[in-house]
Amino acid sequence: MEKPISVPKTQAPAKPKSRVGSTIVLSVGILLALLFAASTAYSGMKAGLTVAAGIPGAIIGSAVVRAFARREGFAGTNEMQGMASGGETVASGMIFVLPAVLLIGAQINFFEAVLVGTLGCCSESGRPPLSKIT
Repeated sequence: MEKPISVPKTQAPAKPKSRVGSTIVLSVGILLALLFAASTAYSGMKAGLTVAAGIPGAIIGSAVVRAFARREGFAGTNEMQGMASGGETVASGMIFVLPAVLLIGAQINFFEAVLVGTLGCCSESGRPPLSKIT
């Protein structure tokens, strides 16, 4: 008779165990998002190409989690990588879509520019900005 196959337990807990680790992960993730958004905006406007934030975000996130928030584990690293990639994606949406809107002669204000950049970042990441209602 064969032994039944056992299902391995997940490594990352569903809930974080400490509030301190979550605060560190959130604050460093926001800092990484701002850093990668600024570097993407600069390199995109200067040279016309962007940097990928996923891999550096994961490496920096792993180091921060290991040093300051060990209890967060893989979930904390994934959160920081996601925030870094999100900052890069928003900057890419702004630098590629907004100049095109201005080149066609549209007169837009700040809030319309933010809306265009947000919708541009959604199209840049391959996701539809609004869900279809069927």
